[in-house]
Amino acid sequence: KVAFLMDNGLITAQLFLGAMYGGYVVVPLNVRAGVAQLSYTLDHCDAKVIFVEDQYIGLLHDAMEGVRSNIRTITLNVDGPLPAFETAAEGQTTEPPTGDDVALLMYSSGSTGKPKAAIHTHSSILAHGRNSIEAHQLSSADRSLLVLPLYHINAECVTLIPTLLSGGSVVVAHRFDVSRFWDWIDDLHVTWSALVPTIISELVDWDDPGKEHRQAAFQRIRFLRSSSAPLSPLLHRQFLDKFELPLLQAMG
Repeated sequence: KVAFLMDNGLITAQLFLGAMYGGYVVVPLNVRAGVAQLSYTLDHCDAKVIFVEDQYIGLLHDAMEGVRSNIRTITLNVDGPLPAFETAAEGQTTEPPTGDDVALLMYSSGSTGKPKAAIHTHSSILAHGRNSIEAHQLSSADRSLLVLPLYHINAECVTLIPTLLSGGSVVVAHRFDVSRFWDWIDDLHVTWSALVPTIISELVDWDDPGKEHRQAAFQRIRFLRSSSAPLSPLLHRQFLDKFELPLLQAMG
């Protein structure tokens, strides 16, 4: 098991994909979780190594006080470069993973008790990707904007995996920023993005200073997507009235 406690970034995406590609099981950790929940998750998941961003070292230190096993810690910057650390010697690499092998442990929020680890195999992750490709008709011409955190299944299996699997490209923002969202869409030629209702509410309330010059960007956008929580009809209508962009509500 390979855990990470990081915001989004190039290295975060590479760790998420690379650990699975190498035959390991990736365990994304919620940076917004409290010490008790992180401690339980780390103790439960049997991780052997955790990659942590500098700003979360203190949080990890506090969480590790309740962890019984010894977990190796590697600090890094989400934008790289990767730090120097030992890798498997030649001849010691793992066998290529099969479809039935476990690839990902996603922990629930713990709202009804202790967090529970949802087990995803390589086949199920690819199925996630293909479902989104089919539903949204993704192709190599698409470029998605990833603003949801990579410790969330939405970011991983709705945006990152499907876009790459369809041959498209992904813009990886550290986190959502309402003051930069439309600039990212505009400057980086984004064709779609997966959002949640709280983000949509912020966009509706935000007075974009560049709104008079977004025509080309808005014509390029194929759709935006809302999921992970119910989108109220009122908020949906407010967004459509303000931006006149396709906004799909999805659920799974």
